[in-house]
Amino acid sequence: MSEQKPPNQPFEVMTGFWLDLKPHAERDAVFVVAQDLDLLDVGTTIAKDDVKQVTAWIQNGELARPTSVAMETWDTQQAKVFRFLIVQPYVLIQEGGH
Repeated sequence: MSEQKPPNQPFEVMTGFWLDLKPHAERDAVFVVAQDLDLLDVGTTIAKDDVKQVTAWIQNGELARPTSVAMETWDTQQAKVFRFLIVQPYVLIQEGGH
């Protein structure tokens, strides 16, 4: 499943299970994006190398690596659905896929 992307948008928001995303987390490639941020906007900002905005999100806790507690919880719910976006080499995730 994926959301419709604008014609000039190189990224596509997809949905997937934690079980499928876990290997990316194990190689430290996953970042959790706060629910109040638009996943596509975050991916585009990272791709544009907007260090100032990305740093602000990290400092505000809106963009972070998953905690070990969160990953342990998700391990017990491997069918949990996430929205995700790949911005090489990162995988950006948000809880609650549609």
